[in-house]
Amino acid sequence: MDGVIAAAVLSVGFGALLTFTDGFRAGGQGRYGRLMSARRSPGALETEILAVLHEASGPLSPGEVRALLSDKGGGELSYSAVVTTLTRLHEKGVVTRERSGRAYRYAAPAAPSRLIAWRMRRLLDAEADHAPVLTHFISGLSAGDEELVRRLLLGDDESETR
Repeated sequence: MDGVIAAAVLSVGFGALLTFTDGFRAGGQGRYGRLMSARRSPGALETEILAVLHEASGPLSPGEVRALLSDKGGGELSYSAVVTTLTRLHEKGVVTRERSGRAYRYAAPAAPSRLIAWRMRRLLDAEADHAPVLTHFISGLSAGDEELVRRLLLGDDESETR
């Protein structure tokens, strides 16, 4: 069964064993005919949720965010996956939330670029010596991006507000 992603042995009834293979193959169809999509890259769901919140005219409930993601072709997500991601974004200070009955409604007051900058800072802070990391980062930039960084450091560009 090459390509099988997961197999599990489940205990059923009076101690009988049933071998269950979900049969899903990467990028293909599973045993039950459901099309499997590629797994999201790390941070992709956060980015998709932020885009939905930025396009909204006001705060959204997790259910509304889930429905809008589905409408945009984001696939069917569980409600809990959306709530968890929104909660984490709130803890990071990237989104705001307000009480609405027993639930929360979320909004994204900051530009999506703030989340990316936050991630970059978090990665940089994971290293004790910042010099090698920044050196490799700068050396990998295009000439145009390198010039933009130079202008930003000198205070000659107003792109920092984007």
